[in-house]
Amino acid sequence: RELENVIERSLALCERAVIEAEDLPLPNAGRNGATSELSLLRGAAEQRMTLHELGDRYIEEILRQTGGNKMRAAEILGINRRTLYRRGDRSRARAESEAS
Repeated sequence: RELENVIERSLALCERAVIEAEDLPLPNAGRNGATSELSLLRGAAEQRMTLHELGDRYIEEILRQTGGNKMRAAEILGINRRTLYRRGDRSRARAESEAS
């Protein structure tokens, strides 16, 4: 949800066709030490990912950073653990339907 808000805010405020680092309200955005969030957003834009795909990638990155600790990941994401599990189930279902 927080990532969605960042993207939606950037879309609303950006006057150009492409959102640049300085348009994102992220720590270190537009500076040399780009954050993993900024890298994630740039990669998503280059790949023309959907918001769902971007959210899934972000969750995967947070899980990686927490060593798979779902309780800590949910805390960082601002959601409860049950929501994180549901999100994972939906993500897997989408991936399976796209693969078939």
